[in-house]
Amino acid sequence: MFFGWHHFGLLLVLVAGQDGVFTRRPRHRSRKDAARRGERALARKTRARTEETEKWSVAERALARKVRADETKKWSVAMIHIPKTAGSSIAEALWAGRHHACASYTGNLSLCNCKDTRCRSVAKVAVVEAPHRMVKALLGPMRREWLWVSIIRRPEDWFYSAVGQWCAGRGAGRLPCQPGADVATLRKASWFDPNAGRDRQASGEEKDGVKYYFFGPNIQTHFLSSVFLEDAWIVGTLEHSLETGGEAIRGTALESPGQFALRHSNSAHWPSLASFKQRVPWPSVRRYFAVDEAFYEHVVEQEGSCIGHRAGHTALPASEGDWAMGVTWV
Repeated sequence: MFFGWHHFGLLLVLVAGQDGVFTRRPRHRSRKDAARRGERALARKTRARTEETEKWSVAERALARKVRADETKKWSVAMIHIPKTAGSSIAEALWAGRHHACASYTGNLSLCNCKDTRCRSVAKVAVVEAPHRMVKALLGPMRREWLWVSIIRRPEDWFYSAVGQWCAGRGAGRLPCQPGADVATLRKASWFDPNAGRDRQASGEEKDGVKYYFFGPNIQTHFLSSVFLEDAWIVGTLEHSLETGGEAIRGTALESPGQFALRHSNSAHWPSLASFKQRVPWPSVRRYFAVDEAFYEHVVEQEGSCIGHRAGHTALPASEGDWAMGVTWV
């Protein structure tokens, strides 16, 4: 049998393979690689040991964090300023005392605007003349614990005060402010329109020449609306518990509570108001304030003429103070 060079090459390959010339040698591993492998193995063992412990301790750790937060949290006050209920007086007192506070939609005030990010970030008190949902949207980005405060007023007094302010100022030339205007005149001017009430705007806004005060019925309860879903809120009356509201602001959020004195402001007077009351007596418009009146009477009947709420986990910083003693907690 002829033996060629190709047979010799094949034989050489087989022999060399058996001797290990062409076999793959194991890769050399450094001490550093071995240390890393050991660390990873140890980490896996550690995770396995702690897995069961973590399962039962999650709730305990969450509770501990909540307790620590309650002990150290900073409280702020959000005031829903229903127009003609001393909100301007409170804002002016905050400014006069040089407190960190802001205001929005409330005219003729010296406080910085809550819409400004820098102003809002340092404010301890926010006075906003708008419904709760708008105030919450404005302050929503601020991660704080809020005490919501608002003052309501006897609806009859509120109505005539609002008319007097409007007709003494920008509404002077409007039809409802003219001599001889009566209830029919107000309706013709679209006052108390329930459809307009769904589109009620913030302070200073007008729609077809109508101040937002008169867009629709029951403005006070409209402003409060969903505030009752908050964890901490109080609602007092202008006639009986304004001081309680002021003390709540003072005791909850102010760093120098001594410098906070309420004074009456925004006292525009309309000379024709007495005549207007005769032409538009309260019984003729009372039905447009039925819900406001029922809520006002309910609050007045409570001890201190002030009601409030704090959720079970909520501990106000001044909950044992004098102002809290004047609140009927519900």
